[in-house]
Amino acid sequence: MLCKRVGLSAIVGYLLAGIVIGPYSPPFSLITDTEHIAQLSHVGLVFLMFAIGLELSLSKLRRMGLPIIMATVIGALFMFAFTLLLGRGLGWTPLQSLFVAAMLMDSSSAVIAKIMSELKLNHDRAAQMALAITIVEDVVAVIMLTVLATQGAHGSKGIGEVLTGLTTFIVLFVGLGLLLLPRLLRWLEKRGDAELR
Repeated sequence: MLCKRVGLSAIVGYLLAGIVIGPYSPPFSLITDTEHIAQLSHVGLVFLMFAIGLELSLSKLRRMGLPIIMATVIGALFMFAFTLLLGRGLGWTPLQSLFVAAMLMDSSSAVIAKIMSELKLNHDRAAQMALAITIVEDVVAVIMLTVLATQGAHGSKGIGEVLTGLTTFIVLFVGLGLLLLPRLLRWLEKRGDAELR
């Protein structure tokens, strides 16, 4: 409320509130049970990504086309180069630098979606393109984090094996969703009672 009153985005208020009540802010911590907060944040992130996905359809992404892919590739390469240089200066391993790059890539769509909503730009083409770029970056970052997390666990699986498993899961999940879910919904519409629907 205070940030909105002085003309700042609510995002700034969220960040400040998190810093104030967080477990790492001296002189005292209002929240100490970080495990439960982390679980709640995962649930919140799922709902947030679902809401963002409702705003942007695959047909819109297809219409925006090549500029989205090019911007994502350029942004990802810039982020990788920046974090590798930063990591070299700070003494990080390449794996740690790639983790930081993936985390930075993965954090932008929520911010852009919130700012678009606050500024009432949900139907503006430039804002839609910015959101589409960050959503594609999120997909890339999630794949990166999955692969890197596996490598971080003592390299228990090869990157090829992880990518194969991830691709198989996504193809099966999307395929089953496109083939079975519409039929199930039509069946429920014909046979199910109102409560079941």
